[in-house]
Amino acid sequence: MKTSTMMHKALYFFSILSLLFITVSCKDDDKKDPEPEFSFVGEWKYNNLTMANGAPFQMLSVLKTSIPCLEETKFVFNADKSFIAKDCQEAIEFLSAQMPVAPGTTWEEKDGKLIFTNGSNVADFEYTKGKDAQSNDLLTFPISVTIPQLGGALDLKLVFQKN
Repeated sequence: MKTSTMMHKALYFFSILSLLFITVSCKDDDKKDPEPEFSFVGEWKYNNLTMANGAPFQMLSVLKTSIPCLEETKFVFNADKSFIAKDCQEAIEFLSAQMPVAPGTTWEEKDGKLIFTNGSNVADFEYTKGKDAQSNDLLTFPISVTIPQLGGALDLKLVFQKN
């Protein structure tokens, strides 16, 4: 009788202990890591250039003859709201017709627009943010460019990927 009671107590103890381990081990399974909040702050590198409708820009090779380092272009959005375009002087000169990119340029996000300011030179762009297939942050904004070889202006989308 004493052995039977001891076994019942042991069985009861191990049942409670098992239930405790199951409860504790499953507790965090329901929690998902929150998606990190999108932030402009950081370094962004050139990712792509498309037509405004999203179609491939067929004349990219023509543009690259004038801007061979296009794919090296980087934008840096600093927490103090300063902005730097770097690593491809030809691209910086090309973009300067669209937006302030000279030293001293600042940026802000307001009402769904990115606003770049350098003295009296101000440009604002409606932007879209997203992710690529590898979950990298993407920043896209429209630009209208004149390419002399094509004899006119084109509406394009400039895409940058966060480093």
